[in-house]
Amino acid sequence: MEERIEKAFAVPPDTPVIIRNSNGSVLVRAGSGSSGRALVKRTVEPDLPHTKYVEIEIDQGPPLVIRSCYSLSRVRASVDMEVTLPPGIKALEIETINGNIVVSDMNCRIRASSSNGFIRTSGGGGPLDLHTRNGMLDVSGEAVISCLETLNGSIRVDMGGVSGDPATISTVSGSILICVEDGFCADFEAVTGRGAIHTKGLTVVSSITGPGLMRGTIGSSAGRFRASSRIGDITLTRSSGLQRRDEPGDGRAV
Repeated sequence: MEERIEKAFAVPPDTPVIIRNSNGSVLVRAGSGSSGRALVKRTVEPDLPHTKYVEIEIDQGPPLVIRSCYSLSRVRASVDMEVTLPPGIKALEIETINGNIVVSDMNCRIRASSSNGFIRTSGGGGPLDLHTRNGMLDVSGEAVISCLETLNGSIRVDMGGVSGDPATISTVSGSILICVEDGFCADFEAVTGRGAIHTKGLTVVSSITGPGLMRGTIGSSAGRFRASSRIGDITLTRSSGLQRRDEPGDGRAV
């Protein structure tokens, strides 16, 4: 049997927010006004009476911390969380162990981590710092990238800028697709152990290539990123080229 608990809370402007879950997904979206709302969904197990008693804890901080816990033991509960936050928060941090993370239209610094689940963001924002052990990473909408890292999964990112020296995009087993708009500028290094490196619709300046390696500059030197996959292809492409598949690119591969 599924039950729901909902709680509203005030969020002062320019406040960092932390959301902590353990076993379950976390969905965060942008709302309006100056207040937020948290909803947890739990499955009550007849053989586990403590699952009936779940609370949402709000620590106003700063930082403002949102977490679910069992009322009887105070340990983190196994629930799915949906959180709506107002625009203008300073930063967002999300933690879960077993579950997916989805963030929509939060235009701020975002750090998210899961041990077992995919992470998806949309609407840009950043810098983004996303980590999972088992699952894909998907960033749609031009975002500033600091670090995207998974051990077992593919990565797709609409990159609007980089933060860090270098920003890193890394997977052990999976492909990497990096999409950039016209006007994007950065130095880059792409490295793969077992796979190919492709560029499509991009002019790469001062290109250096070798087995499983490409270095160069897109546009002009304005930041730096490194993409690496131990087992998988790496593709750098112009975003508009994905929509117009009949448009020829340079098709470079190493």
